[in-house]
Amino acid sequence: MSDPINPSHYRQGDVECIDAIESATANLKGIEAHCTGTAIKYLWRWKEKNGIEDLDKAIWYITRLKNNIQTPVNEIEYDYSKIRSDVKDNLLNYASQITVNNIMFAIADTHPYLSFSIRKKLADRLYDDFMKEASR
Repeated sequence: MSDPINPSHYRQGDVECIDAIESATANLKGIEAHCTGTAIKYLWRWKEKNGIEDLDKAIWYITRLKNNIQTPVNEIEYDYSKIRSDVKDNLLNYASQITVNNIMFAIADTHPYLSFSIRKKLADRLYDDFMKEASR
């Protein structure tokens, strides 16, 4: 008889999926821990439960994780002039008024790989730059 609380598709040999997830996510927090653990769960069980559907779910969580990893600040600095140019061109799609919110939308459109916290820091910096430029 199958155990509904701890089904066999969560055990491989002597290893429980939950134990593997706990070890794999020990040094992660928040969305990184969640996406990593959930992707492992789907990769762990795919062959014995939902097949391709579980692989697609694992890919979804891995993609979400990849998109939420913060880009190192030195990469942002290196690319700042390109980001500034892209955002300035894209701002007209949102409003004629320059606001931090509109800048964040433009960053999300032009550079979706950046995390929310990096977008916020960039938006604040770009807002200051654009305001100085407009007052000249």
